[in-house]
Amino acid sequence: MSLRGIGCQPLFLNGAQGRLFALSYHPPQLLTRRHGVLIVPPFAEEMNKSRRMLSQQARLLAGEGYLTLLPDLYGTGESDGEFSDASWTGWCEDLVCGYRWLRERGVDTVSVLAQRTGALLVTALVREKSVTLNRLVLWQPVVSGDMFLTQFLRLRLAAEMAKGVAERSSVAQIRAELEDKGTIEVAGYTLSQHLALPLGDSRMEFPADCFAGELHWCELVATADRAVTVVTQRALDALQAGGVQCELHKVVGHPFWGATEIEDLPLLLDTTRRIFSQ
Repeated sequence: MSLRGIGCQPLFLNGAQGRLFALSYHPPQLLTRRHGVLIVPPFAEEMNKSRRMLSQQARLLAGEGYLTLLPDLYGTGESDGEFSDASWTGWCEDLVCGYRWLRERGVDTVSVLAQRTGALLVTALVREKSVTLNRLVLWQPVVSGDMFLTQFLRLRLAAEMAKGVAERSSVAQIRAELEDKGTIEVAGYTLSQHLALPLGDSRMEFPADCFAGELHWCELVATADRAVTVVTQRALDALQAGGVQCELHKVVGHPFWGATEIEDLPLLLDTTRRIFSQ
């Protein structure tokens, strides 16, 4: 596959809360497929560590003929607002804005590539039937928003331990502080209850009456013969029992979104490209 002729254009979308920065990747003119992909990024620092991977994937998808949009959600990246201004409802509206942008450019079908907590956002979007999606490809999706939020709040506990704070907080105390004050500081991010509480209430569920397309679950494993986690397997079983067409793709690799340095995972890029080339 040649990537010659692929265009990358920076732009701003008119989001409900303010301007949303995005990169659009355009297929070469010789490709006439009218399909689009909306990329949904992960949360906070995971996005910073994943930006290179997502950009590379967007270019590869454009090479397969997809008009691909990679947005910064409100309060992140180059979009308007601060992280403290972000809300779960607002981020869902941002995705609708990206979906509409693709459809307004003549795209017949829209698919989604979502990473980590991005899968929870898409869940909320699909359950509300705000959009019609052809295919969902998930990179190491977060199944439980509550579990993810707890892990994120533990970053503050780790910071307190590193500073030698005598009376360190507990996760329960941090949650109480969030509900009382409205915002808290965690790992350099000001987290609002309007973002954190709905995230904590989220679970990755796609009822068949809301989503009838293909769902591809990409899970990173240490070795090819390694089984996925119990949590992942239960989620897959529940999706299939609910009538969702779901396929698991095990990819050998390191979780780059949590690495100290920026890392690439070519095998995941190629696996995703092949899914979209079907």
